[in-house]
Amino acid sequence: MILSPKIRSVAFLIVAGIASAAVSLFGAFAGLWGGSKTPHPLLFLFFWILPALSLPTFCVYFVSPRLARLGTIFLAAGIYITLFFLSWQDCAAGQCNTTSVVSIALGPFTWVGHMWGQVIAALFLNIASWKRQDVHPNNKSMTQELHL
Repeated sequence: MILSPKIRSVAFLIVAGIASAAVSLFGAFAGLWGGSKTPHPLLFLFFWILPALSLPTFCVYFVSPRLARLGTIFLAAGIYITLFFLSWQDCAAGQCNTTSVVSIALGPFTWVGHMWGQVIAALFLNIASWKRQDVHPNNKSMTQELHL
């Protein structure tokens, strides 16, 4: 059974909304539980504030889809950068078992956590907003050359 593009778009939006809500809940609980720890208060602020902004960014989709698509991608990048620098700081303090920059850089992707939730939210929100044209044999705009 093939679903219409509108139903697929709504299904992708639902998945993106659920992932955004889960990431925002993580951010809210991280902020309430840890807040800003003393060794690196700015990194810990980003650690919980960026995920907490996931659901509000998803809700922006209903006002400005383009802004929400960009926002979810920037949030995913910001969460990754924050996790990378936190891992780097832990390793600099001697609290890691690897010295490879590659394994430190890939570290946030090995955890099942809010990083993957934000990546899923960004991916599904972007897929849901794609405008698909049905290609039909008698669709002239797809078959004719552009004449100047």
